[in-house]
Amino acid sequence: MKRNWIWAFLLAILFCALLGVSVYSYWDHQTVSVSENRMLTELPELNRDTWFSGGFAMQAEDFVSDHAMFRSDFIAVAQQIEVLIERESDMKLVSRDVDIGVDIDSVDPNIAQTAGSDNAATDQSGDANAAGNGDNAEEADTQQDYLILDDRILSLYVYSESSAQYFVKTINTCFNIVPDYVNKYLLLAPSRIEFEAADLKQYSDPQKPVIDMVYQNVDSLVRTVDCYTPLSQQDVNETYYRTDHHWSQFGAYFAAKAFFETAGVDYVPIEQYDKLTGKPFLGYLYAQNNTVATSLKDYPDTLDYYLYQGINNKEIYYTNAEDGSYLEAEDVMIDPARQGYYTFLQSSCTYLILVGSKTDGSCLLVVGDSYADALVTWFAQSYERIILLDPREYEEGQTGFLNMVRNMGVTDFLIINHVNDLEHVYFTSQIENLTLEAEE
Repeated sequence: MKRNWIWAFLLAILFCALLGVSVYSYWDHQTVSVSENRMLTELPELNRDTWFSGGFAMQAEDFVSDHAMFRSDFIAVAQQIEVLIERESDMKLVSRDVDIGVDIDSVDPNIAQTAGSDNAATDQSGDANAAGNGDNAEEADTQQDYLILDDRILSLYVYSESSAQYFVKTINTCFNIVPDYVNKYLLLAPSRIEFEAADLKQYSDPQKPVIDMVYQNVDSLVRTVDCYTPLSQQDVNETYYRTDHHWSQFGAYFAAKAFFETAGVDYVPIEQYDKLTGKPFLGYLYAQNNTVATSLKDYPDTLDYYLYQGINNKEIYYTNAEDGSYLEAEDVMIDPARQGYYTFLQSSCTYLILVGSKTDGSCLLVVGDSYADALVTWFAQSYERIILLDPREYEEGQTGFLNMVRNMGVTDFLIINHVNDLEHVYFTSQIENLTLEAEE
């Protein structure tokens, strides 16, 4: 019996020794915890005094705790969970496939990423009618998923392979019908969610791979504009609005600069512009979700706008008349009285002509979504004329489109979309209408 006790004691000593060697081999040898902002406990000194006073045992316990294997990793995870708990209590997901206003902690992130994927999408043959007909089709196809926080709303992107391929096919056709003497450019703009923290981005499909895919498959004569990189280097709170789905004029500058550098066009740097501030505003995203985003009214967006030496270029815009002709009117390029993002261009029209400051015969034709509005304000000092065409309103088809290119002396042609529009085939189908003959 006594011999068994001795063997048990020796085995316990051996186990403790092996455990000690293992801990010593794998412990965290850091002396400072940056995340906790404190010094870590050092290995205690073993002597007669520390042993009999109990100091060695207490310090050894703290030492083992501070240098346990993967301790720093566990702390990082715990801190991330704490942040998520704080954030998620204020987060809600609004989705076409999830009940409106549902608490985010009850939603699998994959729901946001798959919600509506390929819904209302065309097949890969590019049948524009797959989205339906008329205004109802537009409304159904452009429904958006949102992530709502106390101080901002984020539009989520849902990747659709068929929609992306349809977009590539459509823009290639559009570029190919434009005469080769015209310089051709494509710019895809990421939305705000792409530059948010990872714990928010997880509810949205990544946009950079989609941009890369489109750029790799566009016609070789088309020059692609990388605005993703410069935007990723800026403060997202300055380059994008919080209550609206658009970029700010400041954010659009970095896309314009990327365009100028790609095209080899001279431009005026932002440092030479005057920065002015209009009235705070609550944007489109707030208007769409104000019953859920009740706290957002306390966080209006700041409206900053830029003018070069006080020059506010003239804008001539054209709207469809009932007899098939156009009604012509004039305005100024930037008018804060229009409020919010509408400050940038009077764009509620079929097309507009922005009278630039150059006198060299240069003419840039831009076809795109509303991200173009803030963008083209930066072109006014680099071109003689800028034409902004809204394909959703244009009814003259390919013949009218090509006549515009020839008759207005277009030298450069740019298609611009923000990535979320690739999710919606309706807008792509309107670009496709520029390549088809108009219906009688």
